[in-house]
Amino acid sequence: MEKNLTILLIEDDEAECQAMSNYIESTTDVKLVGITKDSMQALEYFFYYHPDVIVLDLELHYGKGDGLSFLENMTLQNIGHKPFILVTTNNNSQIIHNQARKFGADFIIPKYKENYSAENSIQFLRSLKQSIQYSNKSKSARSASHNTPETPQKHQEGMEKRLFSEFNHIGISPKMKGRKYLTYAVQILLEEPTAKVCTLIANKYSKTEASVSRAMQNAINNAWSSSNIDNLTRYYTAHIRSDKCVPTYMEFIHYYADKIKNDL
Repeated sequence: MEKNLTILLIEDDEAECQAMSNYIESTTDVKLVGITKDSMQALEYFFYYHPDVIVLDLELHYGKGDGLSFLENMTLQNIGHKPFILVTTNNNSQIIHNQARKFGADFIIPKYKENYSAENSIQFLRSLKQSIQYSNKSKSARSASHNTPETPQKHQEGMEKRLFSEFNHIGISPKMKGRKYLTYAVQILLEEPTAKVCTLIANKYSKTEASVSRAMQNAINNAWSSSNIDNLTRYYTAHIRSDKCVPTYMEFIHYYADKIKNDL
């Protein structure tokens, strides 16, 4: 049986989403696996569904984040499965288009052209279906042929991906300087509990301990002040002792270290 072409749609225009969804439902060879207007949630969908194609709007005015940041965050991950990325946009800046291509966009369809329609975009993808799926299959085969027993490096990469997902859930942006410190801090505690977390991080990144602790706390404070409260209470379940109702960075990193240990 022929495999459907799976698509993840990242779009904030409801009419556009409805038009694409309706057309895809009328086909027999295409499947829409998810729709979101949140660039961080889109990463979660990508890792969960592994779609063949991502249809991406660059300017998510009515959503959260933007298409370029989504593409940039994807490039930061060690991804074995690279989807075909179709950008659809009203932005006509050649600089923005070039940046999208630099971050991995395969094709750009301008929405401002007279012949643009959601249906035509999906038809274009359908015309490339066999090539896209063959390319994805070849990449997966090459990746599988290089599989080896887990090394310390692969273990670390796995931990980083897990923490990347966990921090996305509660809204700690990858662009926050403190996020990489928090990631490393949790890994330190997973290796060996110590009270000298800031010292180790400061030595690694050639920073002062005060700047490291401040950056970590700022990243946490920013998440608690700007993220959806439902996401925070759902994904961070530890009791917060601080009067400010925000965890300290030590409480935070101990929570995630314990959470990952328990899961393992």
